[in-house]
Amino acid sequence: MWALKVILVCVCWAGISTQPHESLQSRLTRRDTDQRSLEALVQSQSNILNILQDTKSILEGLRQDFMEYKNDKDQTRATVKNLLQHAEERDQAIKQLKAMAQEKVTEIQEKDALIQRLEGENRAIGSSKQQTEEELAEMQEQLETLKRVTQWDCAQLLLQGFTESGVYTIYPRNSDKSVAVWCDMETDGGGWTVFLNRAQQTQQLNFSKTWEAYADGFGDPSAEYWLGNKHLHAITKSGTYTLRIDAQNLDGEKRFGKWLQFSIGDENSKFKIKISDYSTESTLGDVLTEVDQNGEKYNPNGMKFSTMDQDNDRREGKSCSKSFGYGGWWYNNCYRLNPTAPLGNRNGDNTKARLYYWGPDIYTVQGIQALQLKIRKN
Repeated sequence: MWALKVILVCVCWAGISTQPHESLQSRLTRRDTDQRSLEALVQSQSNILNILQDTKSILEGLRQDFMEYKNDKDQTRATVKNLLQHAEERDQAIKQLKAMAQEKVTEIQEKDALIQRLEGENRAIGSSKQQTEEELAEMQEQLETLKRVTQWDCAQLLLQGFTESGVYTIYPRNSDKSVAVWCDMETDGGGWTVFLNRAQQTQQLNFSKTWEAYADGFGDPSAEYWLGNKHLHAITKSGTYTLRIDAQNLDGEKRFGKWLQFSIGDENSKFKIKISDYSTESTLGDVLTEVDQNGEKYNPNGMKFSTMDQDNDRREGKSCSKSFGYGGWWYNNCYRLNPTAPLGNRNGDNTKARLYYWGPDIYTVQGIQALQLKIRKN
């Protein structure tokens, strides 16, 4: 800056020195003019320098802006590149999702088609099921009808191949009811329908029952029970039956007795019993048809049934049921067999279950700890 000013002064003085001689006043005037011109030039140069300085500042600012722009551009380019990459990944993901969606749509369509087919098959099955159920119900009805005409006692079940002793359901002829019984499929050829079962057990069944209870039956066929006089009548009405008694005394000895003719009347007859033809193969004495040696009749043959609430025995002034254990039986005057009295533990207690004639030739009274009365068609 100062060097420029020196150069300009020297030039001015050189110019002045080359001029012809002139008056002092003229030289002074020209010097003032030149000085002013020089000052103006200096001022102009100063202005130019200021302008250049401002321009430099502007350029520096522009350079900074450019650098920032460049940085922003690089960042924008990187961002755009990332966005493009993400867009490609997104497009790829969208394509995959579209493919998966299409697979799902196809799968759903296939499932819908399958469901429609299954629904159609289900309707067909439902129709077939209904038809089958109707046919099954008809077959069941036919089976029940067949049972009613072929399974009226245990002997019929034995003929149909049921060879194991146990509880069965029978359909007595002349009755509209079925009944559960214990079938003895082993003793003496099997086929025996048990109508009375007595046995020592933890809790003894109470046989002190009413007329109605003995008519309908009570107890558990797999344990102690009475089949029911109505069922006995329905069974024995259809033919000739044999009665068998299997007894065990208090000492554990077992004996049996058989009577080849046995039947029970209807309730109008008070379930009158008919029994005869004692079998000589029996090991038990004839406790049902034997007449006492003094002519007294104690056997039940021809008697009406008696219970504690209905006395049909021949003893005057007393009830055999109430006098001897409150059981139900075809009491005469009164008994040689009392099978429904409570089980006891000594022979001499006449209120407990017991019998006379332990053997065909043995007239003795025996307490009972187990007993079965059973019938089989001849």
